[in-house]
Amino acid sequence: MRKFLDWKSASNRDLKLFYSDINQDGAKEIIIILTTGSGTGVSEREVHVFNVDRSNINKFIYESYVDDPIVIAMKNVKTKLTSSEAEITIGKKRTLVNIEKYGIEPGGGSAGIIVITYKFKDNLYQAKKIDFKTYIQ
Repeated sequence: MRKFLDWKSASNRDLKLFYSDINQDGAKEIIIILTTGSGTGVSEREVHVFNVDRSNINKFIYESYVDDPIVIAMKNVKTKLTSSEAEITIGKKRTLVNIEKYGIEPGGGSAGIIVITYKFKDNLYQAKKIDFKTYIQ
């Protein structure tokens, strides 16, 4: 049994638990996703990934850290918002969304989500790819 005093969760209902080999090392990891906040169409989540040390007879479980998606987005995503258009730029890829056409209120609605794909490197899950997926087809 372990206690994690620095973990925060807005609700136990939003706790997600997975058991999968996400780093493709032949051993399954325990993935715990906590919702730390939500509101106005936005959810903030915190991810914890635990690995089993197969070299240890007692199967010691240790945590591999996941780069903070908020920090990744702040470093890599640029946005501009007008009353009629949202502009999302990631690297050299620029996406324009006509929010006026779809009735999305500036500052009070969402046109899509940022999707971060991670890679496992140096015992850390780091951003490999960042995309914007629009809700509008």
